[in-house]
Amino acid sequence: MPLTLPLARMLIMNRIFFILILLLTSHHAIYTNDSNKSNIDFENSKNYKLLDNYLLFGATFGTPTIININIGYHTKYFGVQLSGLYLIEIHGAQINVMGILQNSEHVLLGFSLIGGYTPLLSFKGGKTSFSPFVGGTANINLSIFYIEIGLAKHFDSYESYEMIRLKFQLGILFRLNREYKTGQQGGADK
Repeated sequence: MPLTLPLARMLIMNRIFFILILLLTSHHAIYTNDSNKSNIDFENSKNYKLLDNYLLFGATFGTPTIININIGYHTKYFGVQLSGLYLIEIHGAQINVMGILQNSEHVLLGFSLIGGYTPLLSFKGGKTSFSPFVGGTANINLSIFYIEIGLAKHFDSYESYEMIRLKFQLGILFRLNREYKTGQQGGADK
């Protein structure tokens, strides 16, 4: 099978997404001054405090483009997220204005009003048009895993019709919701 330009782009985007996931999923070590590492008191080893206002970033698969870069800022009850990607022929963007129902150390639950634009293949002539949309989604962030699902109304100017489409994103989002104490390593002997 010959390697066509769209297939080559898809393979490159697949590799970029895979590398981003590998880079973003590094693990943190728990340090202790105690030589017996099996007796770590995890509650006392927390050398951080949770923040009410924080940034987030990550990468997702789904709409508005196939692969999205995500950035955002959250407070205790509200948040704003931007997602999208700009490549030569594939680009789209989405903004989420989120009301947060639960915001804890490992869980974020919320509902968003969304707006943005996404590429759509036209039924007339096979052209790609960029369709603006508005809608709503439910958002779940469990530890680093992110799920967003909802509906959006698209307004296609080339076709002059409106349609409702499913919106989803699956991926990894890191919430920078911890402030680490300086000069401490944590551990059971604190």
